[in-house]
Amino acid sequence: MAPESLETELNYIYMGPRDRKILTQTQTDTLEALSRYISIHHQSPTLEELAQILKIKLPTAVDRIRGLIKKGYVVRSSRRWRNLIIAGARSAERMINVPLAFSVGADNMSVFAERDFGQYMQVQESLLDGHRNVFAVRVIGESMHDAGISDGSFVLAEDAQLSEVSNGQKVIAIIGDNIVLKRITKTSDAIILEPQNASGNYSPIVITEGRDDFRVIGRFIDVIPMKEPEEDIWFEAM
Repeated sequence: MAPESLETELNYIYMGPRDRKILTQTQTDTLEALSRYISIHHQSPTLEELAQILKIKLPTAVDRIRGLIKKGYVVRSSRRWRNLIIAGARSAERMINVPLAFSVGADNMSVFAERDFGQYMQVQESLLDGHRNVFAVRVIGESMHDAGISDGSFVLAEDAQLSEVSNGQKVIAIIGDNIVLKRITKTSDAIILEPQNASGNYSPIVITEGRDDFRVIGRFIDVIPMKEPEEDIWFEAM
């Protein structure tokens, strides 16, 4: 099939960025290998060829393609033998790898703040809105529900210190060995980290002057609602 016909078919099956689901690192590698092959040969590889390219066994290649099909990144065409097509290859928005830095306990401080920069998630470039030094955290709890941030959501944040955030902004902060997401208010003698859920029994966290185990590490950018099972969201450690 000529490249022009391939582009027409790709446009027909295009799925919007918000319909996409987060890929594992192995699925990302597979998708990139598939894309490179199609760009050179104007047709997809067979599963055997894909397995050889990735230096994996055929059943593993089959499982990866099934995962990509399930998540909407790849479809099978009924009109060709080499029938793997990348959904939205011509029109899809650029995806950016963002480090998954922490899990955030938005209800309380029960989640230990462990930095794990060996994991990444893909997000649409437009969600970054031009920000740099962006990281992602997963929210646990409903204390920020009224801000549209629910349990299981992912929050994008940019690196920021206390002096760089303003009253009313949502921040990621470390308190002791724990990490929280709250709206910040700075006063002359204290810092108040406020929940945003009028229907729940949530109390502000008050940081008094002189406390040395508190610091702001990020400023909220956007939220990505989480609707899929947890096993579908994490990139594998690299």
